[in-house]
Amino acid sequence: MNNYNNYNYIDYILPQIPRLISLQDRDPSSPTYGCFDRNYWMLKFVTDYPCARYQEASLAMALLYCHNFPGNSYYNRDDILNWAVAGMKYWEKIQSNSGSFSEAFPNQQSFVVTAFTTYAIAESYIMLEMFLNEKTKNKLIKAFIKSGNWLLNHENIMTFNQTSGSVIALHNIYLITGFQKYNLGAKIKLDTIISNQNKEGWYPEYGGPDLGYFSLAIDYLSKYYNKNQTNVTLFNSLDKAINFMKDFIHPDGSYGGEYGTRNTEYIYPDGLELLANKIKPARLILKSFYSSIKENKIINPACVDDRYFSFMIPNYLQALIHSIEWEYSIEKEANFIKIYNNAGIYIRREKKYKLYLSIKKNGVLKVFHMAKDKKKMIFNNCGYVAVLSNGSRISSQSYNPKLNYYNNENNEIVIDTNFFKRKDFMQLDKIIIPFRLFNYTIGRSSRIMNYFNNYLKKLLLLKKNPTPLKLKRQIKIDKDSIIINDKIFSSKKINLNLLRYMNSFNSISVVSSRFFCRSKLYPKQLDNINLAKSFNNNCKIEIKTKIIFTQNKYFLDIKYE
Repeated sequence: MNNYNNYNYIDYILPQIPRLISLQDRDPSSPTYGCFDRNYWMLKFVTDYPCARYQEASLAMALLYCHNFPGNSYYNRDDILNWAVAGMKYWEKIQSNSGSFSEAFPNQQSFVVTAFTTYAIAESYIMLEMFLNEKTKNKLIKAFIKSGNWLLNHENIMTFNQTSGSVIALHNIYLITGFQKYNLGAKIKLDTIISNQNKEGWYPEYGGPDLGYFSLAIDYLSKYYNKNQTNVTLFNSLDKAINFMKDFIHPDGSYGGEYGTRNTEYIYPDGLELLANKIKPARLILKSFYSSIKENKIINPACVDDRYFSFMIPNYLQALIHSIEWEYSIEKEANFIKIYNNAGIYIRREKKYKLYLSIKKNGVLKVFHMAKDKKKMIFNNCGYVAVLSNGSRISSQSYNPKLNYYNNENNEIVIDTNFFKRKDFMQLDKIIIPFRLFNYTIGRSSRIMNYFNNYLKKLLLLKKNPTPLKLKRQIKIDKDSIIINDKIFSSKKINLNLLRYMNSFNSISVVSSRFFCRSKLYPKQLDNINLAKSFNNNCKIEIKTKIIFTQNKYFLDIKYE
């Protein structure tokens, strides 16, 4: 038996706090006093509005002030209290008249930012209420009521992590104000989440499971359950969710990735800590997580940009505070094949390897060598990228919830798919003047901005634009080998400037993806070779990949013709 407790976090988190404090404008005479968006208050010419997401760092300040855990030199310090309150007050200052908040551009009226920041500031308020003067309390309560009313009248059921954040935000407003409509609103949104939970355990993110955002949904729902422990339906939902989550902890300690709908690879640990003494798989996940953050093998606050750092650090501090000693008995993992048909994910564990394959992501897969001395990723294939002669960028990687595939008795999986046009945000410098005119004029309208936000999501995340270029991927899997035969072809003449086999690649713009940690130092494959010339000769190319396993070794061979 091994014991685990909050010492797994202390050495990792405390060195990060100076970075957190450095993000904030701490000058009481400044008009931006309390702002954590350093690009706005310090660099000034980088952005013309403050991003509200940064204000979630106020919760980290409140946690540091209130909790005397070992090594916390920030505990009970007046300056930390003042900076926490300044952050809360600045959040209230930048709230729009509608009650919402902005992240990506002015007057955005973002559901996710309104939900997440309201939770963080309300949680801070609950901890620090006794230290606030009446004027500050009254202003914050009015802001909570405005954001609560806005959340009651809006939703985003395409992304259930955001809905989960709105549940705990509304519940906190209820705890502060005593108004039952927020308590009822939280329960209604919770019912929507549970009723839409897939029977396999996952909460949908644009139609399918995404592992990073899934951990965030679990985190927010666990926080709500912690304050409402009589909710058996929610507990059963979380139990099912965490049992699904555990299957995506990789042998090398990494998690998730490109086989999810939104490509994310992080874990928010606080919800798991809250449930570790009740749900055994939560302990299994945390056991791996503790090692991974120490070895920088999983995306964590040190890997991310300042905005996500401001969001992650409070969660890690909460995990530190909520962690307790628990016992975990090591159980040997048996060989298995598990197919999540609704998620479109195939997992196979053999003595010599473990494979994760997303069928609905057009064959994205990861392979780990299960050598006794060191389990490591040996193959990561995210499909192909190409550039047409006219400069258009296309990719074989695209999530298709309705994708049909053929799986015969010989353990062969066959996937037929088109290449699709890549969808990235346009660089803002090309449209900054007309876009800002829109933001500050008709963009102030809630109705127009709601339509515009939904349009952007559909354009960048949901709309598919197929091209004549096709991929037929055949994957044959047995105990000692994995053989991948890819045929790329077109029924009409196409000239390519670039065709590359990618071991790390995301086909859509997701702001919480594409971070780096040590586990993303992938083995050398074909991704540095341009296959376009070979394709252009006959408008087709075949790429054959063989991975052969022996007792403690493997052999990887990739050929194209």
